[in-house]
Amino acid sequence: MNASVWAEDLADLHCPSAVVPTDADTVIIGAGYTGLNAARELARSGQRVVVFNKDSIGDGASGINFGSAALGVAAPYRAICARYGKAFARSVAELAGKVLEEFCQLICREAIDCDLQKTGHITIALNRGQLTRLEETKRKWDSFSDCGLVLLSKDKVKQYLDVDRVCGGLLNADSYSLNPAKYLAGLFNAAVLAGATVLEHAPISDIQRIGPGLFESRCANALIRSKHVVVCTDGCPMPGFKPSQRGIVPVNSYIIATGPLTDSQARLISRRVFWTAHTVPYYFRLTASNRLLFGSRKNIAAKPSKSRDTAELIAGMNTVLPFTDGIPVTHSWSGPLGFTFDRLPHIGVADGIHYALGYCGKGIPWSAHCGIAVANLIKGVAKPEAVVSTPIVQPLLYHGSAWFLRPLSWYYRSKDALIALKQ
Repeated sequence: MNASVWAEDLADLHCPSAVVPTDADTVIIGAGYTGLNAARELARSGQRVVVFNKDSIGDGASGINFGSAALGVAAPYRAICARYGKAFARSVAELAGKVLEEFCQLICREAIDCDLQKTGHITIALNRGQLTRLEETKRKWDSFSDCGLVLLSKDKVKQYLDVDRVCGGLLNADSYSLNPAKYLAGLFNAAVLAGATVLEHAPISDIQRIGPGLFESRCANALIRSKHVVVCTDGCPMPGFKPSQRGIVPVNSYIIATGPLTDSQARLISRRVFWTAHTVPYYFRLTASNRLLFGSRKNIAAKPSKSRDTAELIAGMNTVLPFTDGIPVTHSWSGPLGFTFDRLPHIGVADGIHYALGYCGKGIPWSAHCGIAVANLIKGVAKPEAVVSTPIVQPLLYHGSAWFLRPLSWYYRSKDALIALKQ
């Protein structure tokens, strides 16, 4: 069970064999959501754009993720206030709404068939301590924006999810689900149609600045010169590029998929997207074909292990959703997401190299915004908002080896256990 449930939708998504050109206006590293959005915009403006992807198209987070586009950012607004101030936090809330709206407009404008549905997003509390946290989250959000979050009673949640353990929830109606592979294919086709060249199995090993406004990038034995270079690798840090290597922490997401549920089983869970209110949550939803997706980032300090990860996810699924006991699991997969230290996305320029990185699990809507924004920055038509253009945080003690994830994992597990005890 190595392939994701989306693998069939990526089966025909391959780049024709091509020789690395000797020059371009812009070289983009990473053919995921960010890179392809940037490539489309730059190519349509008349630039010669070449996109390099180290593996097959869709092998990264863009092709294997959960498929949820939700309002907001990963950082708690309390933490944003502490680091950047209340005015900045208010700007984050305002931009988050704009980003989600722009994403939906992009899908319509590019006519991408990706099973996009406005499903809403419910974070469920499995104990009183978690419900208290959700109440606090709503108060914080309400103080910054009219986001329309709604607290749900236990009986109300049961209308959407028939599980006895749930004691309440928080509904965010402005949330969407989609097929991430079909969305990626739509972006790929739009970029290629615009004139961009996309190369797969073409890792960039080195970038050298050889003059004012001139770079030389190496791919195997080939060299390509360009006026601009954009790093869009997110969860796969670019060696030697400090904002990526020292500012991004790769955290694995683990997901399983069941076979199609029966009608009676599907009636127990609505078309909403669900998250648990744990510090490191479980998340689950139905696909268009009635498969149940169930995922987590619980093993943030562990290397992926197919047998262990699958067994742990099945156990978690059976605990949270007792009706799944005995339902066969057909797919199990994992992949890295890019987390920043302030848990905000960032656009910037370092040593003349542009970057758009760090979506922290919110990459579907934010990567579209940041990909287009970094393209506009290169074209000189608009600067990114202050929310995404603060310098990416690069702690002195972090050089690409996330030694702190193991104690952080213990802390998160202990925190959830203590919250459960305070009922």
